[in-house]
Amino acid sequence: MTKTELIEKLSEKFAERLTKENVHLVINSFVEEIKTSLESGESVLIAGFGTFFPVTRVARMVTTPFSKKGKYEVPSRRLVRFRNGKELQKRLN
Repeated sequence: MTKTELIEKLSEKFAERLTKENVHLVINSFVEEIKTSLESGESVLIAGFGTFFPVTRVARMVTTPFSKKGKYEVPSRRLVRFRNGKELQKRLN
């Protein structure tokens, strides 16, 4: 499901109370708050759904896969991981 599809479904579900533009604003604000929290190093826990948390992958030396001769360093980088909650896991299985 894409963000556009999510906005469509929610605007249909809450058509009596929210306009499509309002749903769009809510979704965008929600995503921005998650991004801001992750950028500052905080985890985001959504009860019953799961947790988004930032991790740092350390720098490492790797070998060129084809020639096996040259080595180069892959710099460290920040990533986002997701750990699903118990309720979500129950619904998936």
